[in-house]
Amino acid sequence: ALKKIAGGRISVGAKVSLTDLRTFLKPLVPEFANFLDLFASPQIKNSATLIGNVGNASPIADTPPFLLVCDAIVHLAGKSGKRKIPLDQFYLDYRKTAMKLGEIITSIDFAIPKKGSSLALYKTSQRKDLDISIVNAAFKVEWAKDKTAIKEIKISMGGVAATPLRLKKTEKLLKGAILKTAQEKEKILKQAVASIHSEMNPLSDLRSSSTYRRVVVE
Repeated sequence: ALKKIAGGRISVGAKVSLTDLRTFLKPLVPEFANFLDLFASPQIKNSATLIGNVGNASPIADTPPFLLVCDAIVHLAGKSGKRKIPLDQFYLDYRKTAMKLGEIITSIDFAIPKKGSSLALYKTSQRKDLDISIVNAAFKVEWAKDKTAIKEIKISMGGVAATPLRLKKTEKLLKGAILKTAQEKEKILKQAVASIHSEMNPLSDLRSSSTYRRVVVE
């Protein structure tokens, strides 16, 4: 099933294809719907699911960064019953999750970004379309009324560690930041970049070196 639920959230069942998800989210979260255009070919999106992309537990999967900044919750079912776990506690290590033996993911729900907030999603790969990410990222910002200060911010990245990562140290640094002048913006940006580097631990592989990933992130 694919539906809006209480609290301004969207629930996505295990069988919902990325094509159907994109169509559903186009008026609700257009940034993510447009981001899915880069995900894969139409044929793949007709079969691929959000649950599969999350459950695969790849550190460069394209949907987890968005889901992490939107406070996604993973719903599990197994012989011992049903349970749910926040996505930022779901990934334990490279290709390792908090799922127990015999459990399956039945659905995922996440928050629709609030009106007036900013959501930006990025993906870097060797080709623009139909390619696996080198680095991907999601930023969600809730602004103060005059938009000169950050009320709340969430940042997530893939390809910078063994798992998709919420950058909570950097979020804490940026929360409440005043951005009225160019000098204030430049100062906080330098601090944020240094903080992000301290939270990252990118690997070198066939697609990219660790150094290149750091340059892309910055």
